[in-house]
Parts: sequence; C-alpha cells; structure tokens
Amino acid sequence: HYLTGARCPRCGGRILESARAFGCEHWREGCKFTIWKDALERAGLPAITATAARKLLKGEEVALGPKLVHLLDGRPCVTGNAPEKPRAARGGQKPGDAAPQAPLPPATLKRMK
Repeated sequence: HYLTGARCPRCGGRILESARAFGCEHWREGCKFTIWKDALERAGLPAITATAARKLLKGEEVALGPKLVHLLDGRPCVTGNAPEKPRAARGGQKPGDAAPQAPLPPATLKRMK
C-alpha cells in the first residue's frame, strides 16, 4: 500500500510500502529510491516504521531508539543522540525538585564546629 502524504524525493512519485522496504512507485521506470526497513539494524537500531519513513521523507529528524536519524542523499543516517525522555517523579516529588538531602552524621557535625 502507499504511504499517505509521502513522495519520492527523486522523482515525486508516491511511496509504496512492502514487507522489507519503502520504495518509489516508479521503480519499473527506473527510479531507484528505496528506504530499507532494516537499514539501521547493524547500528543496533530498530526497524524503520511507516510513521518514521513518512517523517524522514518530509525532511524531519526521527528518534529511533537512542539515536536521531535523517535522510542524507536519500539514505537514512544517524545524526546524533535522541533527547532523553523526562523521568517520572518518585515519592511524591515534582519534576525539577531537588532530591532530599540526607542528614549529616554526628562526627561530621562535630568537625564543622
């Protein structure tokens, strides 16, 4: 089936999704544009999904696992690290609150006097 809203960056054709890749509908006429779903698995990254392919084809960066990916000359390339997701607050703390300080041991308090 076709990726909605995605066009081939080389010839402007619609993008087809197969079991292994996203490719231009004009492949029979010679357009060789293809994004292989497993293109980044050697780098330890997950497969490229339809949503990720659509964003890549719009020129956006996509977070795949811990890395940011974009298209360079029609090929997916790692551009850097994805921003870390904010961690959930623990123990009733709000995000940004400082962790509670442990009281100083009595020996340290005596040295401070």
